Amino acid sequence: MAEEKEGKAEEGGGKKKSPLKLIIILVVVLVLLVGGGLAAYLFLFKSKSADHNAVAKEEKAPAKEEKAKKDKKSGEKAKTVVYSMGAIIVNLADQGVQRYLKVQIAVELDNPKLEEEVKKREPQIKDIIISVLSSKTVSDVNTPQGKIALKQEILKRANMVLTEGEITDLFFSEFIVQ
Repeated sequence: MAEEKEGKAEEGGGKKKSPLKLIIILVVVLVLLVGGGLAAYLFLFKSKSADHNAVAKEEKAPAKEEKAKKDKKSGEKAKTVVYSMGAIIVNLADQGVQRYLKVQIAVELDNPKLEEEVKKREPQIKDIIISVLSSKTVSDVNTPQGKIALKQEILKRANMVLTEGEITDLFFSEFIVQ
């Protein structure tokens, strides 16, 4: 029996791996994981930001063309004003799940005189924004196309209540879906 134990101890001693080999294997695995994670991050987020930039350029192009036409007609450069509507939190219209949307909105006004009217009509404009936002589902607002459609709908409805000018653009400085 004592001989068997000694034989097993010798066999077990022969199976020990060198700590250097273990360290090298761990370093290689760690480098592969970090490299793979970095590649995945760059691949996923670079393509999304490129798509978002392309959509933003498409969205702004018609507004810039309209401004250029107005400038040519009036013979002078139009002065615009950006007015912050503040943060708005609404429940989304998803069935069976309580989902929230928080947005921070700023609007671009076509002339400085319109700022006073917007201040006076801010509760009415915020009501329009809340009505439009709360009628949407998460799938309606999560895509870039959905956000563009949302902006256009808010612009169209808000401009219906203004008399001194119009809102030329709308900016989401914060957009959180939870």
